[in-house]
Amino acid sequence: MSRPRRKKATEVIEFFQTLDSDVEETDSDGEFLIQVLMRTVTMPTQDLQRLRDRLLNACDRLVMWHLRLHLYLHLYLHLHLHLHLHLHLQVTGLRISLDILRVIKTETNRYAASELGRRQLPPESLYKNWSTVTLKELWGFFTIWVVHMSLVKKPCLKDYWSTAEIIRTSFAPKIMSRNHFMQILGLLHLNDNTTYVPLRETGNDPLHKLRPIIDPLSATFRDLVTPRQKLVIDEAICPWRGNLRFRVYMKDKPNKWGIKLYMLCESASAYVCAFEIYAGDPTISNKPVDVCRRMMTPLMDKGYILYTDNYYTCPALYQEMIAGGTMIVGTVRANRVGMPKDLAALNLRTGESAYRRQDKLVALRWQDKKSVNLLTTVHDPRRRVTVRSRAQTKEKPQVIQDYTLNMRGVDRSDQLMAYMPFHRRTMKWWKKLFGHLFTLMMVQASILYNRKQTSTGGKPLPISKFIQKLGQGMAEEFLGWQEGDSEDPAPTQLDRLHSRCFPDYIPSTEKKKRPTRSCKVCYEKAKQPGSTMKRKETSFWCPYHKVPLCVVPCFQDFHTKKEYCN
Repeated sequence: MSRPRRKKATEVIEFFQTLDSDVEETDSDGEFLIQVLMRTVTMPTQDLQRLRDRLLNACDRLVMWHLRLHLYLHLYLHLHLHLHLHLHLQVTGLRISLDILRVIKTETNRYAASELGRRQLPPESLYKNWSTVTLKELWGFFTIWVVHMSLVKKPCLKDYWSTAEIIRTSFAPKIMSRNHFMQILGLLHLNDNTTYVPLRETGNDPLHKLRPIIDPLSATFRDLVTPRQKLVIDEAICPWRGNLRFRVYMKDKPNKWGIKLYMLCESASAYVCAFEIYAGDPTISNKPVDVCRRMMTPLMDKGYILYTDNYYTCPALYQEMIAGGTMIVGTVRANRVGMPKDLAALNLRTGESAYRRQDKLVALRWQDKKSVNLLTTVHDPRRRVTVRSRAQTKEKPQVIQDYTLNMRGVDRSDQLMAYMPFHRRTMKWWKKLFGHLFTLMMVQASILYNRKQTSTGGKPLPISKFIQKLGQGMAEEFLGWQEGDSEDPAPTQLDRLHSRCFPDYIPSTEKKKRPTRSCKVCYEKAKQPGSTMKRKETSFWCPYHKVPLCVVPCFQDFHTKKEYCN
């Protein structure tokens, strides 16, 4: 006789059966729940959100018995979304960059074979004993080149392997020999030179050297986090004083010569949601309106507020943003096309303001020591606030104060990157830019890690402490890496406690369709002196760590406790 409570769950079961034919009704509530969770592990965020809404609507109509199932699924989906939206502590690490690392390995070995095979090397050459680089060696190389050398600054590269007592450090020699590091640095390559299209020919890509890195990195920044409401667009710069066709001069930056990056950031946290590298490509428009349009297109019609400076701000851009459901605030040059001329001609006394309105667009002029002109689609120009400083108390329009507080996202990101810059000199512009992007990844990881810590009541880490933890984690991954390029790094304790893992069935074998193995946690607890616990068989495991585990509570204990056998 079937149980009434299973009939009450018919709607939920049918929903999951339409989602995936592998989800079947079972006699065990636990079996059913595990199948449900397994179906949602690989779903993208938008599908998870739709699933959550539909599932909650279905569960709300069930009898009280299903409150437990309701809460389990509710908690799981919230947890999965939370993990999906936050980078792992090692955002530059294995689960994100392993595919990129394989590309770098392939192209570095290709370039080495091409360069070393076409010339006779003298006996004293550094590359005489070159051997094919492996994933493990590349991992150690980046641990030293970007992370370690950002934290520990020495006059030249060879000093990191120096045995002189006054400057000796042990980290770099423990990871890799000096000569092998210099070999990889000299032959490092990210793309196939044979696919490069020469300048002034159709299809030329000025950023060809970095294209396999730029595209995945930009997609990761864009898709990983749903940005908060207030965004800022501005320019940043990667320092470079060598010859380069698209090198620019920016007089207001601390490093005035370099490679320009357009960045779209969260105002409060300085997280970079999207970026573009200016490369002087004639096929891509770099007009301020076009740059804003490209970077904001995925975020249109979602209620965001964009803050811009007077380089981007113009009435034409604002009308386009209004039509796209995006609010916008920014300073503007008084002589921009479309600005009201009578407003610019007003002679205001200090502290006075005037405005003109056209539908949702407001042009405001406020007289401080100098005239300040803004466009806004958000604020009431009549509202004023009192701002207190050490020297005086000043009354100003609310839009002025709001702009001052929020127009700092990109500058804050630059500030964080300046604390631990990639400062190694190189003759290759693309290596400098690659190191700059790697540093940006570490800053992004620090921002998201601190956001997660704050939301859970933890203590945020300064950028220097965070990069220290990152470097220690990468070193542990390196030292635990199994030999052979086809293998992933052996999971370390740090990785075990911070990785995003989900239970799965142990793969079937020729003899058993549903094999079982001894749970590792139960087995370790049973071995403890005086323990009365017996080992248990389980049909589930952690696919990443390849460890059999009971779903409850051993799976959680293994991934959250340093000493899980106590």
